[in-house]
Amino acid sequence: MKFRKDINVVPQAQRAALTAAFAKYEAERQPVRAELDILEGPHRSKLRKAKLAKQSEEVREAHETPEDKRTPAQRERVAETIRFVGVSEQEVLKQLTEEEKLVTRIFRRR
Repeated sequence: MKFRKDINVVPQAQRAALTAAFAKYEAERQPVRAELDILEGPHRSKLRKAKLAKQSEEVREAHETPEDKRTPAQRERVAETIRFVGVSEQEVLKQLTEEEKLVTRIFRRR
């Protein structure tokens, strides 16, 4: 038996409440995410560039092309190689200074 994503099992009466609760949660988390992006962004970018540099020119070009301007072949190439250039949270944490790690822990607890 396959899981069907096209069928919503949440009763319609609860959908609005869940949607509102999720929107509230996202609004509360946005400032925290913004601060983490400022702190971790340069490290994440550096790691991603290093991983991209190890890939072929074709792969690099596909990843560097804006998503809306990619050809079908580039979209396929990105889908095939995204796991090789993605940067995990653990990889970013290894690059942070002790002070940055402390700030990151504080923000993630909020």
